[in-house]
Amino acid sequence: ILTHGWPVDSTEWFYLKRQLARGIASLFIAFWPVIWFIGWLNCLSGLQHLFIRATNFAGRQTRGQVDYLSWLFTKSSPRRQGALASFAFDDVLALLPEIAVPALVVTGTNDRITRPDAGLTIRRALSSAESFELSPAGHMSLWEQHETFGNVVGDFAERAFAAHEQRVAAAV
Repeated sequence: ILTHGWPVDSTEWFYLKRQLARGIASLFIAFWPVIWFIGWLNCLSGLQHLFIRATNFAGRQTRGQVDYLSWLFTKSSPRRQGALASFAFDDVLALLPEIAVPALVVTGTNDRITRPDAGLTIRRALSSAESFELSPAGHMSLWEQHETFGNVVGDFAERAFAAHEQRVAAAV
């Protein structure tokens, strides 16, 4: 199950942006103590809450969700946040057709961090994928629309397991 999408970009500038982002992420890790301190100041002053509310949600969030995500972002190191993990592969799209299992791509219509069309790009690259768009939902769509998300994933899992059981029964 793919959620939110990967750092997929279909523009010609993708390679340049990736190199720039790698440099910024490396600086982020190098200056982690200063960034950590500033992060705590932002969390305590409420600026982190405003930023998270504006960039990660589409308006259906609870105060508890914003508080928790602010605390989580503030306490996490950049390595645990996966600051460099998204740059591990030179071409993620080239690997996706090799995935031979059913996949579900879930996106949020109001995601300001991962463009919603990245989900469509991933869906097209996977040989056996379905997609679902949560609306209204931002980057934290599975938090905002947790019931819908759970139902969509449950339905997908039932269909995937039923198809697998049919293939196994046909092979026997």
